[in-house]
Amino acid sequence: MDLDPTWLIDCDNTLYPADNRLFDNVNALIIEYMRDLVGIPEDEVEPLRLGYWQTYGVTLGGLMADFNVDPEHYLAYVHDVPLSDYLSPDPGLLAALERLPGRKVIFTNATEEHARGVMNIIGMSEVVERVYDIRDFNYIPKPKRYAYERVLEGEGVSAERCWFVEDSEDNLITGKEMGMTTILVGKSPVAGHHHIKMIHDLPSLYERLSADKL
Repeated sequence: MDLDPTWLIDCDNTLYPADNRLFDNVNALIIEYMRDLVGIPEDEVEPLRLGYWQTYGVTLGGLMADFNVDPEHYLAYVHDVPLSDYLSPDPGLLAALERLPGRKVIFTNATEEHARGVMNIIGMSEVVERVYDIRDFNYIPKPKRYAYERVLEGEGVSAERCWFVEDSEDNLITGKEMGMTTILVGKSPVAGHHHIKMIHDLPSLYERLSADKL
């Protein structure tokens, strides 16, 4: 019986360091979209976004509900980022992921096109077997449980078999509640989840946790 884990790996601020400011560019485009294309007054944009995050998990959900925004138009606009300005090949990440047993998939609230663009520049596409993007969840994103259920259904595995790698504590909480092994990527640890500073540290964490179970 194959007992290798299935790795569910976030894209933005996980495959690359959060301080490289790529996602700041995406956020700027979201604000621009809300202000210039939807017509929301600038002083209302940030409070509205906060409410949308709390209710829907992402800005898009609120814009669809309140302004009938076309999700594909929005997604194309906010991901129109010059990735090569922020990313470069990372052979160390490819080597790290190749050391991990099991299937690796990307689990992102962005689009597949964006995730594959990131992976192609980093140079790790060959180790990723599938990308689950926000369309696969009918635009219902992490941390909503529905998104996780769709990924588990697509992979044909139980939550207990999954190792979930993320930079967002909110997204990890849902995974942990469902039974996943949760790993926070970033500078500071958070109680309840395993922690690594960089995704390159995954093999050493996996080896240590696997040894503890023997």
